[in-house]
Amino acid sequence: MRDIVKVFRRPPANRPVVAVEAPATKGMKMGRPEVLLFDLGGVLLDYAGVESLHALTEGRYGLEEIRRLWPESPSLQRLETGACTLEEFAPAFTAEWGLAIDPSEFLARFETWTRGPYQGALELLTTLAGDFSLACLTNMNVAYWRRIRHDMGLGRHFGRCFASHEIGLLKPDPRVYEHVVEELGCRPEAIAFFDDTMKNVEAARNLGLGAHHVVGIEALKEKLRDLGITGRPAR
Repeated sequence: MRDIVKVFRRPPANRPVVAVEAPATKGMKMGRPEVLLFDLGGVLLDYAGVESLHALTEGRYGLEEIRRLWPESPSLQRLETGACTLEEFAPAFTAEWGLAIDPSEFLARFETWTRGPYQGALELLTTLAGDFSLACLTNMNVAYWRRIRHDMGLGRHFGRCFASHEIGLLKPDPRVYEHVVEELGCRPEAIAFFDDTMKNVEAARNLGLGAHHVVGIEALKEKLRDLGITGRPAR
């Protein structure tokens, strides 16, 4: 597969969204997809953000509470839509969560919360690339993206990358999926999407994608087997 990763321009904020009613996918055999679209953290990547933030709050927030509040954090949303820099994000986030840590120290820790690909993830992508177009769609920030694309070697496995901080939109905003479908140039139902957050899966289904909820690499492999999706290494 080519090593060049295409990144797309931010779509217009006022572009209308046309939603379609998606059929239920449970128990149905979808057609063979043309594109496999992957979330990263929690699907292909081991991410320790929730546990690490729990430790920094010294137990003032429970793990489930952090999982619920994390995506709604105003400072994190600004970072993940490219609306602020890392240096602006760190003091805002530590103040928002009441963390007793210097913002620069927090930022140094924050940048390590993405641990790396799950064991077998890169090999799986290599195998799938022989038969499918591969793409990723992720709520992301510039610090993690540098490490994921280059240091961790994930970037070379995808022909298309849609990162929130570059397109200016976060899942589960319907405009995200509309943008992806338009850029990929295929029918929504020709895309099989895998994400660890149910809200993101439901939003994708509402736009017609074949979307599947998976948490972790083993669940992903099992779902791929259930869908009859196998591959062979790209030549």
